[in-house]
Amino acid sequence: MARRRLNSLEKAELIALVKDMMELSADNKLFVRSTLADAEDIEVDKYKKKISRALSYNKWGTKD
Repeated sequence: MARRRLNSLEKAELIALVKDMMELSADNKLFVRSTLADAEDIEVDKYKKKISRALSYNKWGTKD
């Protein structure tokens, strides 16, 4: 049902929908921007380091 509705939207309606979604929350905005971004625009190494650091500490804040 939703897919059929999305397929029937005009370009301007789709743009408005995405804009509204981005304004609802920071997570939505990040998701849309990262999905539509060129690979070169994403700072992959920066986020890999953050994730690696977060996973290398146990719940008491010391390295495993």
